[in-house]
Amino acid sequence: MAVPVTVSVSVSVAVTASVTVSVTVSVTVSVTVSVSVAVSVAVSVAVSVAVSVAVSVAVSVSGAVARSAASVSVVAKRRWREARPLSRSSRSDGGAKRDHRHRHRHRHGHRHRSIAPFAPRPHDPPSGPMETTTIYETVHGSQAYGLAREGSDLDVKGVVVGPKAWYFGYRGGPEQVELGTGELGDLPKDHVAFEVRKLLRLLANANPTVLELLFVDADFVRVCTAEGRLLLDFRERFLTRKVGESFGGYALGQLRRIQTHRKWLLSPPKEAPTRAAFGLSERPTIPKDQLGAAETLLERGAFPDEAAGFLDTLAREKRFESAKKQWQQFQQWKRERNEARAALEAKHGYDTKHAMHLVRLQRMGLEILTRREVIVRRPDREELLGIRDGAWPFEKLLEEAERMAQAIRDAVPTSALPETVDEDAAEALGVAIVERVLFA
Repeated sequence: MAVPVTVSVSVSVAVTASVTVSVTVSVTVSVTVSVSVAVSVAVSVAVSVAVSVAVSVAVSVSGAVARSAASVSVVAKRRWREARPLSRSSRSDGGAKRDHRHRHRHRHGHRHRSIAPFAPRPHDPPSGPMETTTIYETVHGSQAYGLAREGSDLDVKGVVVGPKAWYFGYRGGPEQVELGTGELGDLPKDHVAFEVRKLLRLLANANPTVLELLFVDADFVRVCTAEGRLLLDFRERFLTRKVGESFGGYALGQLRRIQTHRKWLLSPPKEAPTRAAFGLSERPTIPKDQLGAAETLLERGAFPDEAAGFLDTLAREKRFESAKKQWQQFQQWKRERNEARAALEAKHGYDTKHAMHLVRLQRMGLEILTRREVIVRRPDREELLGIRDGAWPFEKLLEEAERMAQAIRDAVPTSALPETVDEDAAEALGVAIVERVLFA
């Protein structure tokens, strides 16, 4: 029988040992009690009503029970603690047991995650052996350009298809595999392999380094599988007007480095910049995370005239940050440049090796735009090596760099090359290569 009541119940049951448990709960209850007693148990329960909650309790006691007083006390306390959330959700006794198991698993899972995260961070490479398949590999760099001299490094670059886990697993795989440096014959080597999808993305953007890989002379190719042949058959379709930006942009990047290094050679910074030298207080008055927002407002002309003092401080902060960055780059340049490069710079007043590659990049870019040819082994080898040896004064290099930059800009709109790669076709190529390697 179930009747809503406000009750004070005292029930005594004897359980082998003499135990009395007293619990007080404030609740309005609807109670159905079915008790079958086969042993003597004593329980005293006092219930006083203060809130409105609905509870359905089914109790069946049968059999002979014999427990110690300590054991009964522990069980009784645990069950009364668990009764509070159970009463709020109107679940049966069986539901309480399932809920307990669920909470138990959750707690253990949480503890496990706090000790060792199950999934690696996105930039972590997947653990375990990498069973890659090389589909294409070639010698690259100065050897392939025909510009190598005694002691030149041997650059080896390749294309790989990874194991199935890279494509179907939740962790994915790396975009580039550094296979390390070492010796190959009598030459030091630098060995890098691109995962095929990464390579295709770089090719679609006319990246000079990877575009050249597909056009080296055949005698430099070390590996070319049937899948690698698919890449080579597609190579002409990767030639687009983006070459003007990529080859031309890389070349101008070389020029900026040359100019910066020349400035350091002729007038090296003598000491790290200080805030005082820029008329700034020891501690910044504009937090770093607000500098960008302030600059944006300045560009929009959103500052009132009364903010002149703030704008002056902002300008000083910017100059100081720029000087600090230059100082850090100068220190890194001094630490990392090799002796041979330092000797070239000291002898000729600028980095002539960078100058050689600047000229090569610009000429190759213009050749692609106007002739649709990627000429890796350089027919102008002797002139380029002469530039490396200081045949051009710095002023001639600047003049020629500007002339070629303008020629590239003029060639882009009139080039017969398409604007961009046919991305659907490039995607189909990538799918075909991966499927053939993994499922053939």
